[in-house]
Amino acid sequence: MVKLTLELDGGQQQDFGWGPTAAPRFLNPKKVGLLSSIDLSLDLVAAFDAGLSVQRFGAKGKASYDPSKIQQYEADLKNGGTEFIAAVGGSIVMAAIINSTTPLPFVSLVGAMPKDIGAFCLGGVSLESWASNKDRIAILKSKLSLANADNVALYRNTQSAMAPDEAADWTLQVAPSAANIIPTSGNYNTDFSSIPAAIQGIVVSSDPTFQQNKDALVAAINTWVGAAANRYVVYPLQIYSRAAQPPATTKSTLYGPDLYQAYYKLGQLARDAAASGAYIGFEAARNLTLNM
Repeated sequence: MVKLTLELDGGQQQDFGWGPTAAPRFLNPKKVGLLSSIDLSLDLVAAFDAGLSVQRFGAKGKASYDPSKIQQYEADLKNGGTEFIAAVGGSIVMAAIINSTTPLPFVSLVGAMPKDIGAFCLGGVSLESWASNKDRIAILKSKLSLANADNVALYRNTQSAMAPDEAADWTLQVAPSAANIIPTSGNYNTDFSSIPAAIQGIVVSSDPTFQQNKDALVAAINTWVGAAANRYVVYPLQIYSRAAQPPATTKSTLYGPDLYQAYYKLGQLARDAAASGAYIGFEAARNLTLNM
């Protein structure tokens, strides 16, 4: 377990464990629950708990992209005594909370700085997901020695809440999946075997479903990049380095935030916003670069 040591005024030190045993900061904290559209992995929950530094009250995950199911999970947490929500797994969770009948105050992990937050959102963390695609395209052009971006494409989920924003900013070909189908571990290989031969570079969307299924996705992409000499892929988050089969060496770059840091920061913001009840704003996560 990693420990963070903070130097306090007067020379006093306080340790915050990277996990649910982190030392509390408030005598009477709000009961904070975690709500997600995807599976809640134990390591990311541990990062959130370390940032929260008080006991988390509950968690509900795997609500998929169904707003009514997300709202039901929110109601379940509320009925169980949760007083404040930390929302993860995409902006669809944030929107579902805002549109629920009696929303709890919350902070949210989202792909971009939101324009309409409503009265109950008190801030959060933005991964700046599709805003960073231009940088990812530049990496592909450099790695593949391309004069333009005609032969690179985005692999995306057409059913994602971020899909319209991605499409508006993406002037290039978009790799399959079939329309109106959420890409899953069962069709990654089919998708990548169907990519036109002219495509040399792929940017993977930041949609949470890809992160959730990163083991199967990276395995499919490794097969694709290994099938031809001049192919390359850029992943949107550092967490892809933890896939069961690591991204292919010399053919992969991870360009984007560290999701563990983002969850840790969200925990801190949840703690502070729950304690103050005031809007504390959104913070943009920092992009990191890892060449495999």
